Amino acid sequence: MNKAVFTTIRIESFEPKWLEDHVERILKGVELFKVKIDEKAVLDLVEKVLKNNKLKEARMRIILHENGALETTVEPFSDIEKPLSLKLKEIEISQGVHKVWPFKKHTEIKGEEVILIEKSTGFVLEGSYTNVFVKTDEGYVTPPADGKIVEGIGRKHFIEELKNKGEIVKEVQFKSEMLNNNKILLTNALRGVIRTES
Repeated sequence: MNKAVFTTIRIESFEPKWLEDHVERILKGVELFKVKIDEKAVLDLVEKVLKNNKLKEARMRIILHENGALETTVEPFSDIEKPLSLKLKEIEISQGVHKVWPFKKHTEIKGEEVILIEKSTGFVLEGSYTNVFVKTDEGYVTPPADGKIVEGIGRKHFIEELKNKGEIVKEVQFKSEMLNNNKILLTNALRGVIRTES
């Protein structure tokens, strides 16, 4: 099976959001696959796609294949900001796996997101395509970027935003019981902060 690294960019008012972070993610893939692609090649590709498509609001995906081929897809995107319903799913984490990039979804049901729980420990990991935050009386908690989760771009910027507002953010392991009776927020680079149904 071919390996690939991808990143999904939100285009707002014709401009790519958090472009520097997305380029950095692709360049991590360059390092992993040991291929000859530099920052300029990625930026040139983004510029070309934006020029050819002229979409004001869009979702752009950049895929780096292990053979060094770069692929892009772009499609119109409109965030209707509906909250997501949630379900929990236990998964096994292989020993020694350092998860840096997202893999496949665990649900294809529209309007639903799956929160992944590490089976052996009961610790909350992440959503299938989002990062998880829980609002408590003391502040916010989110699982640590310890190699078991995707260190999402939306996650990074939400943490910065909260800290700039003086909020307490703890990156710590916690069990699924904390999801009960607390406000759950999800983040990703496409939708930013996503509300969930209570």
